[in-house]
Amino acid sequence: MKKKSKISELVLERLALYHRLLTKMHFKNGDIIDSETFAQYLSLDASLIRRDLSILGSIGRRGKGYETTRLIECIQDFLGKDIRKNVAVIGLGNIGKAIVRFLCSEDAPYSVNYIFDVNPELVGNSFKGIKIYHINEFTPLTSTDTIDFVILTLPVYAIQNVNNIIINSNIKGILNFAPIHLNLPQNIAYREIDVIKELDTLSGLIKHNNSK
Repeated sequence: MKKKSKISELVLERLALYHRLLTKMHFKNGDIIDSETFAQYLSLDASLIRRDLSILGSIGRRGKGYETTRLIECIQDFLGKDIRKNVAVIGLGNIGKAIVRFLCSEDAPYSVNYIFDVNPELVGNSFKGIKIYHINEFTPLTSTDTIDFVILTLPVYAIQNVNNIIINSNIKGILNFAPIHLNLPQNIAYREIDVIKELDTLSGLIKHNNSK
């Protein structure tokens, strides 16, 4: 059996960006967009966009462009957005609450099924209609109910214990908002959002690239 080739995270990021642009522009059925128009909106090279979209198969017409409705559907399918994903949020501080609010209000295929925390004032209560469980209940709950992703919004000191719990579960992916890198098995997809790193990068861009 031929081994499935891995797709670059950068390509997946750009495909997600293309999908967001297409859905926000409210195209009508039958509308066409070409790679040059994509490039203008996103400040990317048109040849790079064509190369990315070629991964989806023969969906464009040379000299014409891409039928937007079909392109949206193809990207959704490629990113797995055509199947609803179950999400658990671990840590209901300010960031955790903001994420739950956003996912509960956004028309996206990501459903928050569980919230976990260790704060006794939170455990047993509900937030946005979702019951809050103690982290010790993570394994028994997720062993009988499919959870695809975990979103971690914990302080650094609490990450390691939770990390061990997740590794021994059937979780397929982790989105980590804590400013620490997690070493995980290769079968767990991993993304991290380090706000300090992003601010440091932004500071460097301002200093070196924004010359007047």
